[in-house]
Amino acid sequence: MNRVPGAQGAYDWFGFALVAGQTSGGEPFIVVGAPGDDVGGVIDAGTATYIRGEHRIAMEQSIVSGQSNETDDRFGTAVAATGNQLAISMPGESGSAATQFAGRVCTFRHTITNNRLELLMCISQSDFGVNGFEAGDEFGKSISMAPYRTIAGGPIDSILLVGAPGEDDAGFDDTGVVHFYKVTGSAVSLLSTNWKAGRQTGDRFGEKTLVVNLDPTTVVTDAKLVAAVGAPGTDAGGNLLDSGEVRVFPAGRTGTLTYDVAVRPGTAAARTLIGVAVGGNGTHLFAPSVYQGMKSLYAIRWTDLVAGSAAVDAAATVVAPTGSIAFGAQAG
Repeated sequence: MNRVPGAQGAYDWFGFALVAGQTSGGEPFIVVGAPGDDVGGVIDAGTATYIRGEHRIAMEQSIVSGQSNETDDRFGTAVAATGNQLAISMPGESGSAATQFAGRVCTFRHTITNNRLELLMCISQSDFGVNGFEAGDEFGKSISMAPYRTIAGGPIDSILLVGAPGEDDAGFDDTGVVHFYKVTGSAVSLLSTNWKAGRQTGDRFGEKTLVVNLDPTTVVTDAKLVAAVGAPGTDAGGNLLDSGEVRVFPAGRTGTLTYDVAVRPGTAAARTLIGVAVGGNGTHLFAPSVYQGMKSLYAIRWTDLVAGSAAVDAAATVVAPTGSIAFGAQAG
């Protein structure tokens, strides 16, 4: 169908993740994930398809990294890209029976050689001395990328934000963590590891991630390079079970943050699951209330968030139509 490589199959979930854009050379591209695709009889190994011009490139773990496809790798669960680099996650990746769903993310250049994208590096929590390759971490459950320039007139690289919502720490199971990486045309390096302030068991911080550069042509600052991370399992007030929140803070920073805003739009209620979906554009963060209360796609201006305010922009907020079931479950 439409010259997409491979054959359709039940539960492929083709389109579960997708990203589109233009390369630095101005060529349109799209990357589509199919994490439920069975590869060579391996159930839910997962695939992704890269489409650019006449190129239709089928991608799976054994092709891009040389490692074996495994049941429940779910390659293609999340995809992200800028004009220079892209990333594809497989949060089900394991190294052994003891590390199931530890997770891995592979990064690439847009350069095509022999009908394959050039691999930069596949990363996991065993790299760069972070938290370890552990069962259930789900590293790569959500990923996001943005342009990243650190020197005036210098190259525009990428910043990659990776969520590991199943990470355990200090006795808090599934509290979650996020990592920021700098991705250049030749290397990947760790910028920072960030935990949620006041973390709790079951926060699942990193379930959804978004990083935006509000002015990609200039050198990054805290006010221009912003991260929004969903923690749908957070209990507001300590007793509103899974009311959820989105944390907004400078991307890739360590130490004391210049701002760290908890976004909890609407009236806090149990099982609202704020943060199960996160989206945005050049002016607003979108924080949907999908399941409880007034179901809405809440909009908050980035400029307000950077200034420390989570005030909802009523004019840009969209209330769910009557009868909606999961309005805002995916927000772009």
